[in-house]
Amino acid sequence: MTDRFADLRDNMNEAEIMKKFSSFMSDELRAEFIENCLKKKLDSSVKKNLHVKVADIYEKKRWYTNAASHMAAAISCTEIYREKMELYLKLGLLNIKDNKHIMARDSFKSAMDYAGSEDRKKIGIDIKNLYLNEASSLDANGKWTKAASIYEYSLDLLNDAEKKTVKQKLVVLYEKLGRIKDSMRMKKEII
Repeated sequence: MTDRFADLRDNMNEAEIMKKFSSFMSDELRAEFIENCLKKKLDSSVKKNLHVKVADIYEKKRWYTNAASHMAAAISCTEIYREKMELYLKLGLLNIKDNKHIMARDSFKSAMDYAGSEDRKKIGIDIKNLYLNEASSLDANGKWTKAASIYEYSLDLLNDAEKKTVKQKLVVLYEKLGRIKDSMRMKKEII
């Protein structure tokens, strides 16, 4: 059996790597190819892009821990503040999807640290929307426990009107989950 990655070498440029990458049909082979490329000596910007590419593949496969690991590696490959900020936001989203809320919070804090003053308010809104969109998606797909967990965690990020809406959603989720005491407690908080 021949090694399908035998032609990999140090200092390949991104165009060469992407040409070979596109020749693989399955995501598993593409991810394996990128993993093998990352073992070679490459320019840091190429490494960053490869880490992001394999993180995207793993996210699509719902392998969020692996995706987050590669996103964190991508962050270490760049010195550009805007890129670090954007990658930290993506890392935070992956951590939300992996139900690692404390790690997500830390990622979002790091994104804020790299953001300029004009970006901070927008990022705050983006973070809130990431939580709410993920919870809504999970709720719609019948993953009520995870959705409830994310809604609960997001309450600290919301204004009063948004909190009321989320609490109403939590009441419904708690009832679906058979958490009657939590449902009654939340109903009292809404009033």
